[in-house]
Amino acid sequence: LYDWFLEPTAGLYYSQNGLAPLHPQFDYLKNTVSVYNDYRNVFNNYTVEATVYDFNSNEVLTKSASINIPADGVVNDALKLDFPAGITQVHFIKLKINDHSGNLVADAFYWRSNDAYKGPWTITGPAVSGFEDINKLPKAKLDVSSSKKQRNGKHFLHVKVNNPSNALSFFTQLKLQDSKGNNIKPTFYSDNFFSLLPGESKEIVIEYPAGIKDKLRLVTDAFNASAISLELQDMK
Repeated sequence: LYDWFLEPTAGLYYSQNGLAPLHPQFDYLKNTVSVYNDYRNVFNNYTVEATVYDFNSNEVLTKSASINIPADGVVNDALKLDFPAGITQVHFIKLKINDHSGNLVADAFYWRSNDAYKGPWTITGPAVSGFEDINKLPKAKLDVSSSKKQRNGKHFLHVKVNNPSNALSFFTQLKLQDSKGNNIKPTFYSDNFFSLLPGESKEIVIEYPAGIKDKLRLVTDAFNASAISLELQDMK
């Protein structure tokens, strides 16, 4: 979850999402969507939704189902996804859980290939092989805004990242850095290394140490998007 330099990796944030107490999850072998619930509460009249996007972020499939989620339990195989013939080699799956009022309460994002699974001890299948095309993702463009906050002697940045482009922003990363381009440590991000579909936005809270005398800047980029740099003094 952390590298040699004590920098958090994408594994930290994807584990954080995957271990959320209420969560939708995709089964790469059965192509089904299940929902698990670690709360001691029942959630009735909820909706689970899956949307599949091709390599160019075009929506090719949407399915949803109304579910009653048991306390400390699982709704197995709430949805079965039948991927269209001719879908691009690499494609993406967005899962959502909405409450009875239609409010989003949990989500997850997957990327999948058309490669067949050839059994254990092989590095094959839709979860692990056949992703070379990721290097050819269309370019995305991001908008970033941020504001500074102080609470109980702690310093925070409230950041909003928006993807107004027509392309998926894959592995979007925020980095709080000094004037030399070194990452500030310790810095705590509420989320990072996330992906944004066209038109999506995400709000991130960053806690950073007080008393830093160097100029700080927030750098936001993605696997397929150019970096945007905001000087801390320019943030309102």
